[in-house]
Amino acid sequence: MPKTGNCPRFSMKLELYVPIMLLVLFSGVSHSSQKWRESRGLVALWPQLQREKIESITFCCVDANELATRCNGYEELPKESSFRWRSDADIKTWPVKYSVPKANLPECVQIIDKGIDNPILCQCGIDERMLVVTPKGKYIVWAQTEIKDTNRPIVYGEDWGSYELGRFLAKYCVPDYEYKYSIPPKKDVIAIMLYPKEFSPPLALFGDKKLAEKLIFDPNVKDNPKGLIGLADLYKHGRVRTFGIETRKEKGKYVWDKELKTKKTFEGRQWLEKIMDAFEIAIKEAEEKEKYYPGSPISFNARVVFMTRDSECWKEIVISKSTIYDDYIKSEQLKAYFDELGLTKDLLNGTSNSSKQ
Repeated sequence: MPKTGNCPRFSMKLELYVPIMLLVLFSGVSHSSQKWRESRGLVALWPQLQREKIESITFCCVDANELATRCNGYEELPKESSFRWRSDADIKTWPVKYSVPKANLPECVQIIDKGIDNPILCQCGIDERMLVVTPKGKYIVWAQTEIKDTNRPIVYGEDWGSYELGRFLAKYCVPDYEYKYSIPPKKDVIAIMLYPKEFSPPLALFGDKKLAEKLIFDPNVKDNPKGLIGLADLYKHGRVRTFGIETRKEKGKYVWDKELKTKKTFEGRQWLEKIMDAFEIAIKEAEEKEKYYPGSPISFNARVVFMTRDSECWKEIVISKSTIYDDYIKSEQLKAYFDELGLTKDLLNGTSNSSKQ
């Protein structure tokens, strides 16, 4: 019979195998009770999710009790790259807001990919999450959705954001919700202004320049004597900057010239109404083709503002070789008008020198 006793080879194998077996055992126990990996940021995690092949994406609201009892997550997740394990029991009470249809999942993944490469950075809330499932794991990422009751749906997180994803959820997850592409009625518009993409005074104005200047430079706002003093001046400063007006500081206060230094001004309503008619025709044609889901051109190169006595409506547009378009309408007539008036080149170049026609 062979001798019994210590076998060096056997002992060495035990020394190697036992820790490995224990690691597998305990890691298996951990993952069976803590199935979801939650993190605040998406950018660092996204390549891993793509490698694992995403199977589903869902957007949820966090349960109110969760927000009240877990210190809003910031203490447990101090950094965007921090993570914690969560169980199914933790999220079973989270109401589902939007579930990406399986057929549209590849498009959704592509949109998120673009949103990460070209992020729109916003202040992320703490009451919503994005749930991502792959064959290898389940993941929770902080993400906020603003889809309804807005003229520009958006989805954003701690380190990324996408208007295109907002438009995607509006189109495929709430198809019955009605969005309205609108501009003010022609009779209410007192001026139309054209701007380049970059900060600048308006390059062209159609309509009543004097009234437009009064509405911009002399808004009917005053400080509340019982409130904070200075809010009216702060509002006026922000307003003139919105309209591309340079400001300067004199004696500790911001001041500005009360004049719209447009390169071209088309007084009266003739050209204003031609521009309005072209927009209205383009809107009607678009409505006959498809329902409106708000978005934003990938790279707009000009802006239009329709001004009434009570408000302003801004539109970001793209000037192409033969048309002018935005996230919904397309108009060859508008492009023809801009070419006829010598505006196209100036809008694309962003030049501004005053003249009147």
